[in-house]
Amino acid sequence: MSESMGHWESLGKAPVQSSHRRIINEHYHSEPDPNPHPSGWIDWAEHCEAWDKYILIGTSQSAEKMAERHGFSYAELVWFLGHEPKTWRER
Repeated sequence: MSESMGHWESLGKAPVQSSHRRIINEHYHSEPDPNPHPSGWIDWAEHCEAWDKYILIGTSQSAEKMAERHGFSYAELVWFLGHEPKTWRER
């Protein structure tokens, strides 16, 4: 593991929080999700893909810090990726 590589990056995955709601607009309004998802994992590259969109809302939180704080919720991933995460797997 290089010194510049963080813990989660070295594992090649990031945690995903469970989600019982889905985001419906850019103001983060949500509604119940008829198909809720339990917590899980996604590949680090897909986490970073979502994070690249996330930082556009003005946060200074790193991708590693986001993972340390239990990652994105499934609903956030769908919102930021623009599609269902391709590498998600249940914990």
